[in-house]
Amino acid sequence: MDYANIIGRKNEILKFKRLYDSPKSEFVAIYGRRRVGKSFLVNEVFGKKILIRKSGQAVLMLFIILVQSIHSTAVQRKNLRHDLN
Repeated sequence: MDYANIIGRKNEILKFKRLYDSPKSEFVAIYGRRRVGKSFLVNEVFGKKILIRKSGQAVLMLFIILVQSIHSTAVQRKNLRHDLN
């Protein structure tokens, strides 16, 4: 995916992708000064993968729950495929 709207955040984007593709649940804390683009970065990288959007601390908790749910489902599918083979 092309991130033309994001300048100087290549390392952060690669970390997000690595954590999202991880086979286990990951905890991601995004913090910083106001108005530096934290929400914009997350929205650009994950786009439609985020089902619930809300600003503030609730976003982080919902994001953690969502990622854990996605990875839990992926692990269950992997285990099922393994068991069927």
